[in-house]
Amino acid sequence: MEVSFNRGSRKDFYRNTTTQLFEKGDMISVEGVSGFDVGEVNMTGEMVRLQMEKKNVEENNPEIKKILRRATDKDVEIMQQNKARERDALTRSRAIARQLKLDMKMSEVEIQADGRKATFFYIADDRVDFRELIKLYAGEFRLKVEMRQIGADHYRPALIKFANLDFFVAAGGFQKDELRAAPGCLTSNLFQSENVLVERDGFLQVMHAIARVQ
Repeated sequence: MEVSFNRGSRKDFYRNTTTQLFEKGDMISVEGVSGFDVGEVNMTGEMVRLQMEKKNVEENNPEIKKILRRATDKDVEIMQQNKARERDALTRSRAIARQLKLDMKMSEVEIQADGRKATFFYIADDRVDFRELIKLYAGEFRLKVEMRQIGADHYRPALIKFANLDFFVAAGGFQKDELRAAPGCLTSNLFQSENVLVERDGFLQVMHAIARVQ
């Protein structure tokens, strides 16, 4: 199965070795790093095989992790508690990187559902020696740290017009307070609908938008 995480910003393949049947949209718990993660079923059946072929992933790859179970209420509760930490973690991670004078931009922090691991996504033009940074992150956040570089060349800023306001949106991840008003509007032919994700969250309807401009 293909499972999506963080509102669709990350997707991965998992093997269903349980006796349960899952459908698109189901919340499931999967193997994580020394624990579990929670994601949403994005694709099942033959479509998954086609997607794996497209991404050159072998179906019998032993590194494909397993689905553990349908996510329980407790699993979801733990995930929500740890996801609530991501905003502050991103702010603090940026401050620490600046203190070390590293030439990199922290873009997003994704904390595993059980809180045992965090992935720090960053953009950098050159190679970054972040060995000291990892030690500081591990001590600050008390979890296993993974650094993952994002290719800045694949993304460009985009404008999304919504509710009579124009928001400056950076591809990747951002927080509510990073949505900034900007003049002008985005012409519809600059991006395709499948490259833009908009989710609702109370009064702020643009909670998370990712635009990969072609």
